[in-house]
Amino acid sequence: MNDRNGDEASQIPRPQRRLRPKRDDEGYEHPPGSVSRRRFAAVFGVASAFVVVAGVTFFGVGMVLGASLGPGMGGFVAQFDNVSYTEGDADIYPVLGAHAACDDAPQLEANLNGTTLLDGGVTFYKDLPLPDNFAPDQIARVSIVADSGGSPTEVTDLNLRLTALSADSIELGNTKIREFGPDSYEDTGDANDSFAPVGDGSLDPTADASRVPEFGIDAETFVLPKGGTAAAHQVSLGSISLQNLDLFVVIDDESDLSSPATRVVEPGNRTCTSLANAM
Repeated sequence: MNDRNGDEASQIPRPQRRLRPKRDDEGYEHPPGSVSRRRFAAVFGVASAFVVVAGVTFFGVGMVLGASLGPGMGGFVAQFDNVSYTEGDADIYPVLGAHAACDDAPQLEANLNGTTLLDGGVTFYKDLPLPDNFAPDQIARVSIVADSGGSPTEVTDLNLRLTALSADSIELGNTKIREFGPDSYEDTGDANDSFAPVGDGSLDPTADASRVPEFGIDAETFVLPKGGTAAAHQVSLGSISLQNLDLFVVIDDESDLSSPATRVVEPGNRTCTSLANAM
């Protein structure tokens, strides 16, 4: 794939480590995103010794950036400076997962089974709406900021549920992007059969059919050499060791926080229907 440019540029804001950027800082005002709803009509396999995809952005079905990050809408930002996985068992597939606006929202689950190396900074933040006794343009931001301490740190069994991932480049080795037929996944006539169960999916066509989704991506290596930013709904791991940890909450005007998210579903209207209508 060629690098994206123009109106195809990534729509995910890059959080900054400083709390209050200047109002004229560049890089955090973005035009609305778009979602491809095209499905594969047949099995599509890509098997190569090494695949490099530049300027990649993955979007979950029926989600756009503003929806997945908006306060009262669900999702938090997860940013990693450098990710390197070479253990031979990386899977990405669709699931129906918990979301602040919907209990069964379409998401992607990414499993890096084994050891992943993280190098540099690690940032998580979540923007939340505030009660009426605060100013109407204020939000609360919960932030976790840390780093690997000058050398890569090992993370075991890194698992993310997300609706968007943006990276300047991604390196995939021995990769297959494919659709499964009804003989591989459970087909009871229910739309839920197209999704893998959260935390227990498999891209092995010989696995129990209830665990296999209709579509998935598997790779032996998964590397984000320049890091990446995800609209995440869950991050789980076996173990991690980080340095210089800061955990804090700040209340401020949206315009004074880096990369504020737009609220598209208000508190009191958090339903799957509202989530779909916000697209």
